[in-house]
Amino acid sequence: PNGGHNLLEPAALAKPVLSGPHLFNFLEIATMLRTAGALQEVSDATTLAAAVQGLFDQPQQARSMADAGLAVMKANQGALQSLLDGIGRLMGRR
Repeated sequence: PNGGHNLLEPAALAKPVLSGPHLFNFLEIATMLRTAGALQEVSDATTLAAAVQGLFDQPQQARSMADAGLAVMKANQGALQSLLDGIGRLMGRR
């Protein structure tokens, strides 16, 4: 396990955040997103598929998770914006 993907990317795009169990590279943001109701953790491909299907079946739940993730981003805008700016520079966007 490598510690998971960047949880900020879907949150910044106002999308529900789904992640596997390996969150050790993002413990603090995972805790904030989980507490806000923006993060759903899955254990394997089967539970991932069920989670994605559940979001399609319950669009209001998906919207609620997306809004919660974006709210976490906005509440932590200073530090997170610096991180996003750095990511943008790495991706060639100024």
